[in-house]
Amino acid sequence: MPPSIIQFPGETREPIWVAASEAVDSSGHARPDTMGTWGAKLLQAQLDLSDTDGCLRFTPSYDEPASPPRRLTVDDAISDSRTVILARVTNQAFGFFGAAVPGQLIQVEIERVFGPPLPRQPYYFFIPIGDFTVGHRLICQSDSTYPHAPVIGMEVFLFIAGAPQGQNHDLLYTYGPGDIALVERDGSLTLAPQYTRDPKDQTRAAQLFSSKATLLARIQEIREKGAPR
Repeated sequence: MPPSIIQFPGETREPIWVAASEAVDSSGHARPDTMGTWGAKLLQAQLDLSDTDGCLRFTPSYDEPASPPRRLTVDDAISDSRTVILARVTNQAFGFFGAAVPGQLIQVEIERVFGPPLPRQPYYFFIPIGDFTVGHRLICQSDSTYPHAPVIGMEVFLFIAGAPQGQNHDLLYTYGPGDIALVERDGSLTLAPQYTRDPKDQTRAAQLFSSKATLLARIQEIREKGAPR
């Protein structure tokens, strides 16, 4: 089961992740003891809003990284990552990431690693998509810049720029939708929309990244030449 809370090791600052069951008290108010002072204020401000069509729809606040990894093309994602991972989804949990961004924490088992080796254990990554209940409120969160949310049993490729984070070093931090590619049941790939907006990119994606096998071959080709990280 994914953890209820993930924090930076040895620090008391705002948590990285808080499960929905730990985010609010019995009266439905955000909990500063789990969300942190700033996270609780952000979450409560959203909870104070009215529903739209029966759902509370967040306008989350994203922190812009100072030096995000290059993600103009899939080749960028392969080369400008510390680690490229093929993993299988084994579980999921709903809650809040960072500055009270709603979504789900996906648990994965590692199948292949291109880069520094990772210990055999469950790992987690976040995607800001999901419908779930917090207290007595139904939250409906979507983000069209991402592929659809993966389901249990599905394989995913993850392009990870840094080392695993969190107190147990098991959080695979993704900067955005370009860090995730989904392997569908038939072996085809679903890439982030940012990689297929331009017609030339669509053609290239169809040629090089049409399936799990073709992406694996491209990863091996580029990583054997030496990734910059």
